[in-house]
Amino acid sequence: MQLIFTPDDSGTNRASGYATVPYSSDSEEETVAEITEDVLASVFQEAQDNGATLKGADESIDTAVDDPLSYRDYLILRDGEIVFDESYSRNQNEG
Repeated sequence: MQLIFTPDDSGTNRASGYATVPYSSDSEEETVAEITEDVLASVFQEAQDNGATLKGADESIDTAVDDPLSYRDYLILRDGEIVFDESYSRNQNEG
């Protein structure tokens, strides 16, 4: 599987989509990372172990461990590594 990252309004490379078949793009803004769903789940599990929550979502972070692709917008690409963005909130009015 490939996770697709595009810059958000702040310039952070945020997961914006995924492909289960080979994917390529001509867009210079997109970055594609080869990953498995199990690895994505482990990113959320590590975030949960560190006390993180899904700000702006009605679900607990347990849900993201079980279904990481539905919460991919909480993931960013930092120095080539996929990490959980603790400051991100789906509810833009929330800090």
